[in-house]
Amino acid sequence: MIDFSRIFKDAVKQYSSQIALQSGEERISYEELDVRVKEQQQVIQALGIQPGDCIAVAAPNNIEYCILLFTLWRMRVITCLFNPKIPLEQIRQQAVGLGCRYCFNKINGCPSPLTRVTPVRQHRGGSHEPQNTATILFTSGSSGKPKAVVHSIANHYYSAKGSNENIPVQPPDSWLLSLPIYHVSGLSILFRCLLGGATIILPEKDEKLQDAIIHYNPTHLSLVTTQLYRLLKHGVRGITKAILLGGGAIPKSLLSEAAQNDLPVYITYGLTEMASQVATANTPGALNAKVLNHRQIKISDDGEILVKGETLFEGYWSEGAISRPVEEDGWFATGDVGTLDEQGCLTVTGRKDNMFISGGENIYPEEIEKQLLNMHFIHNAVVVPVKDVEFGCRPVAFLDVHTARDFNPEEIINQLRKVLPGFKIPREYYPWPDNIPSAGIKINRQFFIQLAQDNTSKRRGG
Repeated sequence: MIDFSRIFKDAVKQYSSQIALQSGEERISYEELDVRVKEQQQVIQALGIQPGDCIAVAAPNNIEYCILLFTLWRMRVITCLFNPKIPLEQIRQQAVGLGCRYCFNKINGCPSPLTRVTPVRQHRGGSHEPQNTATILFTSGSSGKPKAVVHSIANHYYSAKGSNENIPVQPPDSWLLSLPIYHVSGLSILFRCLLGGATIILPEKDEKLQDAIIHYNPTHLSLVTTQLYRLLKHGVRGITKAILLGGGAIPKSLLSEAAQNDLPVYITYGLTEMASQVATANTPGALNAKVLNHRQIKISDDGEILVKGETLFEGYWSEGAISRPVEEDGWFATGDVGTLDEQGCLTVTGRKDNMFISGGENIYPEEIEKQLLNMHFIHNAVVVPVKDVEFGCRPVAFLDVHTARDFNPEEIINQLRKVLPGFKIPREYYPWPDNIPSAGIKINRQFFIQLAQDNTSKRRGG
């Protein structure tokens, strides 16, 4: 069993004088981090929290949050990480349902007691021991209800190890934490830096990403496409080693623009159930991703991406039990569709549950979105189906464009005709809406589907 105490102790011993955490002008070395964790452990033990207890945490990224997590993992306490923007009462209800004993919603204050911990039991046929459980994270819920995903420390360790073997992380490197810790893509940065002796940089509250890059000059950065668009718009440079880019469709034009601005972008494909990355490019600007060490990928007969390996989650937590829905030989069906070429490079086509049928033809909206995003004047695009009497469904598109003059459906259709068959070309186009409900770092597709239906009804006088 991979033990977090050993991982942490090795990092402190090997990188004692290196900076572990930085935010603003505050810098904490690995040696100082060890002291802070021991102090925090005494406070937590005084509350009666024991190994195996489940503790909810809902807080924004900051140094204290990282110290708390390191402390809880060192104590073998299960941490259930919530989006702090969710109403506190809703968090409390979910935390109680997960068997959490306390909720840390104000890191500097006393945690709120919830309920006596409900023992986490293993679903029949499970292959992991419950005491290995370290974290409970939630899927984005972009295409349905979020699921509670259970990981062990070993899952996070091998995720970070494989990532660092592909994109090296070592002193005095620093990784800017630009994604939320409650999401697996943010949480995984903590483990990568801990294994490599790098600095975890946490921007101060309300510090903009472009300002944080200038302020801290990090060597590594994780982004989704929207963030990279904004950085390029602001003319940001200076990331010297790696920008990990994932979370959705990535247009070639964006990679080209990044390369022209000397930004080393590595595209990646991952999922919460695999503790972050599964396949990542091994050179900046490459259009395909290769499976990382400690993971395996294969494509099913119907084109679905199947995964397994040391990073595969323990299972979904529900009603006091952990269940892991895998095939007999251990493969997990991701719900994503893609292809593997002869060199083992992965291309993701879309999601099975996003696919819809129009006039008897299968349509993956991500394929259309990718072509829209290749148009330099489009920042973001979402394609969803609307009901149609003749075809069953037709695709419609929501577009975030540079200027109002760029919102020209006729010109967009003309460009799409060069790269897509007619049945995949949206006939209706809508401007990008305001106040889109959050679905983590991914697009809330259900919101757009409902909005498209509402717009269609209004247009038809329904």
